[in-house]
Amino acid sequence: VIAVQWVYGINNFCRDIEFMLGRKTGWYWKFCWAGLIPIVLLVVFIYTVFNSKPLHHGTYVFGPVAIGVGLVLTVVALSMLPIAFSSGVVNRVRKGMSCFEAVVDVFRPSSKWAPRDPVLRQQYRDYVAGRAMDQQMEGFDNQATDVEIHRF
Repeated sequence: VIAVQWVYGINNFCRDIEFMLGRKTGWYWKFCWAGLIPIVLLVVFIYTVFNSKPLHHGTYVFGPVAIGVGLVLTVVALSMLPIAFSSGVVNRVRKGMSCFEAVVDVFRPSSKWAPRDPVLRQQYRDYVAGRAMDQQMEGFDNQATDVEIHRF
């Protein structure tokens, strides 16, 4: 949630949804995706960590080896993001960017991020450029009155 909303950007995400659904997303969804959900997930995680009890199945209590294996699997899975980030920064620094420029560039959406289908890709690029979808879109904050909305 944080990666999509804070790195890719809530406005980019909402624009993509508008393109796919032909319908605007309102302030409620932006608030939930960018603020409420990350806070709730953080609270649930902290609550779970502080209230965790030894793992058991029925009367069997798992020992430190089983818990250690689970922790190793968790660390391996979670380490993929920092490894990919570090790799992207190192590759950009090797191409001549400063460290700060490389970090900023890693977080910048690529021009390759678009639908794979060539027709949809062109429609998406036109939409992003503001040349397509001249119709008013219905949404939570923008209820359509006389506009027919086409759903896929």
